[in-house]
Amino acid sequence: EKPKPLFAPPDGFAVRNFTDGDEIYWADIEASVLEFPSKSYALAYFAADYLRRSKSDVYNRCVFITKDNIPVATATAWRISGQNIVHWVAVKPEFQNMGLGRAVLSAALSVYGRLSPDEDIYVHTRTWSHDAVCLYYSMGFRMAKDETVFKNDGTLHKNEYSEAMKVLHDIIPPEIYGGLINTAE
Repeated sequence: EKPKPLFAPPDGFAVRNFTDGDEIYWADIEASVLEFPSKSYALAYFAADYLRRSKSDVYNRCVFITKDNIPVATATAWRISGQNIVHWVAVKPEFQNMGLGRAVLSAALSVYGRLSPDEDIYVHTRTWSHDAVCLYYSMGFRMAKDETVFKNDGTLHKNEYSEAMKVLHDIIPPEIYGGLINTAE
């Protein structure tokens, strides 16, 4: 079933799920935002992580925003060790600041509405991706002070709330920083 995002992409863009062969686009998008050192490294990761899951999970949980049916943004609505975790949210640099991040995140979140409603959803990020921190905050996510989430391989991802807040203090707008502090759980 096609995701029904709360925030639609701008005119000229569309939302769709993963289809066979899209791993090439996924790798290109993720490498373009420097999540991986190269497209081939990203493809190897995709093969090791995504393809070890059921095909229906990949088809239902990996979403794209497309331009002329070519994916330019992606996010995945994984369920890892019993937790809903939005993973690998990325928009190719030449398409950033057009509302596609909000649209692709919204599309991934709509997956949970179908597959596991009423459960908490987690997203982890890095301080160097402070624009993503601001996006996640604007869409209702709150910083977790203590909670630990699982990574793709099932291992625990240590929460570094205090360290992250020290870095973010100087790089995000003060009103968002204050909101992050005031709403952290």
